[in-house]
Amino acid sequence: MKKKNNFLTASISVLFVLLLLSGCMNESSKIAPSTSPSSEEKVDRSTEVNESDQPASSEEVNFLTGDKFKQNSDFIVTAFELSYDKSKNAILYHMNYKLGPDAVAFILSGKHSYYFRLEVPEKWQQSFESNESEEVKGPQLINDSANIYSVTMSIPLDSNVKSETIQQILKDPSNYVLYLYENPAFPARTVGNVYGWMKNNY
Repeated sequence: MKKKNNFLTASISVLFVLLLLSGCMNESSKIAPSTSPSSEEKVDRSTEVNESDQPASSEEVNFLTGDKFKQNSDFIVTAFELSYDKSKNAILYHMNYKLGPDAVAFILSGKHSYYFRLEVPEKWQQSFESNESEEVKGPQLINDSANIYSVTMSIPLDSNVKSETIQQILKDPSNYVLYLYENPAFPARTVGNVYGWMKNNY
């Protein structure tokens, strides 16, 4: 009888250990939830407004913001061309564009000024005196969102840049970053590749 009790006790102990190990294995096999964004969440922001640069929604602002550029059609580039100004040793950037009705209405309602600034692609920055243009004021608007406006920005070249490099720059209009703003601390529109934006949206 004593041997049967010992056997029963040993069997229960073994069963308990097996159950315990099984529980541990189940816990370790659970997959932690992924913190990486899904394919639907991965969005190309290269031509979008940087949300962190926009005023908080609770703030009352009286300058042009990204709220007036919610659709791609709210800012359309119809031409982006490069030329060389030998007298100034600078690259000129001629841009034609259209603004959407919300932006036009806001700018005209308070007689707001708006500005453009262009940033040189990293691959060409060593060929320029500055990495970006000076800000250029946008032309006076009329109350017609179909109207096309023009602006020219200029960035001086390094004094030692070779003519071959200038020709290469003129043939490569891609990856210039454009900022459109009234308040420079809060760009209303940031386009990561002006030429690419034009090709894709006009």
